[in-house]
Amino acid sequence: MKAPPYDTAFVFVEDMFTDESVPAWAMKVVLEEEQIMEYGNKKESSI
Repeated sequence: MKAPPYDTAFVFVEDMFTDESVPAWAMKVVLEEEQIMEYGNKKESSI
């Protein structure tokens, strides 16, 4: 896989990933399920 011309992040939920899944040129972000749900709830309440 070739790096795109822009910054790229791979976002994973907790331990549902392996480091081999992320290319060296990409950022890896690991979130807890609660963080994702909290963000979703904030987005819904602002609509």
